Amino acid sequence: MRGILFMKKTTIMLTILIVIIVASASIYFLTNNEETTRGEEAEEGQLINDFDKINRVKVYANEDVSLEKEDNAWRIEGTDRPADQEKINHFVESMREMTGEESQVEAKEVNLDFPNVMVAFVNEEGENQQISVGQLNAQQDRYYIKQQEQDKIYLVDRAVIETIPLQKKELVDNKILSLSSETVEEIRINNGSEELLMRNAAPFSEEEARAHISGWYMHEPYHGIYSIAYSKMEAMLLGIDQLVPSETVMDEGDYGFADSNFSVTFSNDEAAETLIIGNPAADNHYYVRLEESEEVYTVSTDLLDPYSYQAFDMIDHFVEIVALEVVDELIIETPEEDTSIMMEHEQIADDEVATTVYKEDDALDMDAFRDVYKELAALSVDEEIEEDIHTTEAEVTIQYILGDITKEIQFIRMSDSQYAVSKGDNQPDFLIETEKVNQLIQKMQDL
Repeated sequence: MRGILFMKKTTIMLTILIVIIVASASIYFLTNNEETTRGEEAEEGQLINDFDKINRVKVYANEDVSLEKEDNAWRIEGTDRPADQEKINHFVESMREMTGEESQVEAKEVNLDFPNVMVAFVNEEGENQQISVGQLNAQQDRYYIKQQEQDKIYLVDRAVIETIPLQKKELVDNKILSLSSETVEEIRINNGSEELLMRNAAPFSEEEARAHISGWYMHEPYHGIYSIAYSKMEAMLLGIDQLVPSETVMDEGDYGFADSNFSVTFSNDEAAETLIIGNPAADNHYYVRLEESEEVYTVSTDLLDPYSYQAFDMIDHFVEIVALEVVDELIIETPEEDTSIMMEHEQIADDEVATTVYKEDDALDMDAFRDVYKELAALSVDEEIEEDIHTTEAEVTIQYILGDITKEIQFIRMSDSQYAVSKGDNQPDFLIETEKVNQLIQKMQDL
């Protein structure tokens, strides 16, 4: 009997223990699940609902910025400048996708009691949703944002919040030029001492131009046509799209335009725009305006720097640079010796050519020849010739034969230390040290 009672008590105790364990597990699961769900909801919390119905967005910040949706495009109120739809769409889509992690902080602890930036979203029925922007969190990667209608504070990625425009000019197309780097085909610069003319059409055959990286050429002020250095041309082209005003000048005045000796004309077959640069303005700026406009701007000096170089500083200084793979023969003539070097090319892949070089029917070591040919390609002029010269008898000539094309470089002795460099029938434009030329030719003859 005592054994039976003992067994019953044991059974009851086990049953109670199992119930307690199951209940505890259920409570833990429910609690944990609730916390997980709450965390997921916080992480995925959408700040603005039914965004497709929003047709007005208003930013209250440094100045009020109001957007209104018309025919699936957004219009900026209170400005005559065209809207930059790409910038606006970036801002609007950031607001549409904006989510945040709910935070249990007090508004006054994170500068949300008197916020400096607020954004209101209004739908077609006039219903309003509004967010306020507080301070950055300790990690500096998220802002505290209050959603007024939900009465909740969220942590939202900094990159999202920083798409909010604080001024109208952040959303307008404020480039001074209507032409772009992709549409400009010619640039003319008058800097007061020189007039430079640059075009992006190659005046040479494809074979001749293969080694000219920038694709742009200086037509003036020289007698010949020269390739423009890639870095200088890249800066000028990028500058076209970056020419934006720091501010629009409202006061009337001359600002130095009447006596300006600095202008840049950008053009193609259909349009031309001339930017006139006036007097210096405060804080490393200049006054500028378009020739056909009365509107005056200030522009950072940095934006004008790419157009302020002299011609000699813009061009490649190479005497002649021709890709080895297109040269059939190289002829060097000097008072002491004439040298002819023949090339045979074999296409072994789409982007690979095998070249064999012969001098007087003897095959040359390709590595040795390439080293000297690289020096020939890198041979550079030293300075400009300031006046036309009348001596045309060349002491040294180098000819590149490219199929039916012959490119001849003439070196005309000007002194014991300098040659004038002439291409074809053009007047020489540059001087080069005789020692550099003679040493390189000697290397070619010694191969």
